[in-house]
Amino acid sequence: MAMNLTGEMPVAVIFDMDGTLLDTERMAVECWHEVFQQFGIDMPRSVIEQTVACDPDQKRRIFLENLPPDVPAGLDPDDVVDAWKMVLVRRMRSQGVPVKPGAKEMLEQLREQGIPAAVATSSPSLFATPFLQATGLLPLLKVVVCGEDVVETKPSPEIYLEAARRLGVEPSQAWAVEDSSQGIRSAAAAGIPVIHIPDLQVVDAETRDLAWKEYSSLVDLAGYVDFMCRSQWGESQVDTAEAA
Repeated sequence: MAMNLTGEMPVAVIFDMDGTLLDTERMAVECWHEVFQQFGIDMPRSVIEQTVACDPDQKRRIFLENLPPDVPAGLDPDDVVDAWKMVLVRRMRSQGVPVKPGAKEMLEQLREQGIPAAVATSSPSLFATPFLQATGLLPLLKVVVCGEDVVETKPSPEIYLEAARRLGVEPSQAWAVEDSSQGIRSAAAAGIPVIHIPDLQVVDAETRDLAWKEYSSLVDLAGYVDFMCRSQWGESQVDTAEAA
């Protein structure tokens, strides 16, 4: 792996939101599919999934580059984006905002250990703040950095550097928890050791190698953190125990 730790607990943990703390990526993709059908656009699901972890401008660019030749005349891309927002909000209101298993427990565990938690998300605060509030996660976070808080979103390191700055910590002293290739590259470029928890997006091997560790869920990560908190062992001994 490209990064390593000394076996010490981090002074802060910075989480991605969509696909990491919240199980919203699948719902977002389903809403895009529904909206494209409404507008009579045959947009492949593979293209829609490319927009996972992208900010609104990046999503717009990807869709414009992949519009089929028979797109309805006079289509305004902004109308499609506005329709998606309405469908997504309606879906969230009717079904609730889905939380990843172990997310709240993970944040509570960090709070008990005196380790501040933050969110660094490319999503706008228009979505991030009410979603985190509705799920009860917002009070457990010391810092929330959203897409409009930086000039360049992921994979630029700016959003993670801003989160570390607001937390008052050196990037190398924190951990980042990410699900997407854009997020992994962003945190790694900021000098933050990255823990990868896969979600909807398939991350290529080269990007996965930027991560320091990989776990299948936040529940598994919480188990590792609990072990680190209770154990006086060094990092190599923890790895040996995990492999046993």
